[in-house]
Amino acid sequence: MKNIIYIICSVFMACLLITCKEKTNHFSIEGKVANAETKNIYVVYVDTSKGFQTDTILLNKNGYFKMDGAIDSIGVVTLLLNRSEWTSVFVRSGDDIKISADASYIEIAEIKGGKLNKELNQFKQGIKNILIEKNEIDKAITEAYIEEEMDWAIIETLEPKLANLNHSINIVAEQYIKEHPASLVSVVIMLDYLYKKESMDKLNNLLPILEEPAKSFYLTKYLQEMSDGFQRVKVGKRAPDFTLQDTTLNKNISLVDFKGKNVLVHFWDSRDQMSRVNNQYELSNIYLENKKKRQFAMIGVSLDHNINDWKKAITTDYMPWVHASDLKGLNSEIAHTYGVVSIPTNFLIDTQGVIIGQNVKLDDIKRLLPNLN
Repeated sequence: MKNIIYIICSVFMACLLITCKEKTNHFSIEGKVANAETKNIYVVYVDTSKGFQTDTILLNKNGYFKMDGAIDSIGVVTLLLNRSEWTSVFVRSGDDIKISADASYIEIAEIKGGKLNKELNQFKQGIKNILIEKNEIDKAITEAYIEEEMDWAIIETLEPKLANLNHSINIVAEQYIKEHPASLVSVVIMLDYLYKKESMDKLNNLLPILEEPAKSFYLTKYLQEMSDGFQRVKVGKRAPDFTLQDTTLNKNISLVDFKGKNVLVHFWDSRDQMSRVNNQYELSNIYLENKKKRQFAMIGVSLDHNINDWKKAITTDYMPWVHASDLKGLNSEIAHTYGVVSIPTNFLIDTQGVIIGQNVKLDDIKRLLPNLN
């Protein structure tokens, strides 16, 4: 199944990644987004004391918007439409950034202001045609998944094409990073194009080659933490234990409570369209097939903030298995521990507490646990 990346600048999401210190200086971003179906631009920002924070910017009837912020050094703002299409922008004290974008291809928005934005724009223009084609295929796959009757023929035809396009982008990104190891643009390219499950090994190999100032950039630290988390939960590794509250918020659920069972731990969010599709199809099938088997259990770990949204989705999607969350969204410690860079995602853990599969489906469980009873 296609995954929606949590853009940590993954989600879901919108991100505003920005350094925060005691003394701050003003910057502004204003622009126009043509053909926008939504009136919201989502933003999530990170500061050193509070972690991820979310916000929303409104477009006026003509698609214009403006946002103001404060910063001491260089930061990165990522603006998202529909929680899935984004563009990253460098900001620093005194900057007045101008943006002109089409909602269908906001990733290649025209951004004026600052040398770093110029360099990032040049990189994107070099792969413009690939990005446009990738965007179109992404939309077609998503539409095929959310149809009342999923069109598997379209999905099976387009997903290999999407994988090839992502591979092409990865090659160009890797080359740029190797040629510009000191550039902050390289860090943003890592975040935008290599921060996904299928690229984490490449990201892990590229992070050590960074030089100053990229090496000490705050986003580099975050990427390193997530890369380390991803390495911790590869197949064959022991699954990290965790303790979270259930939907009543008065009972703790721990992985160790399921010792002696094979456990499918899946990460999701009630606001994420693809999570909801996965709940109603793949996960429900897995549950119905294995619900009477003593050696099998499922734990849903939500990255929600709102308990009511979380509980409602569990009922609506028919998910009668165990559920837990810290209701911290992108700041979820367990998501960081497990290196979760996209949702929906899952980990199959055997009776000895060892991870034996990631992103498994019903057929994978039958293959990996042939003698399940």
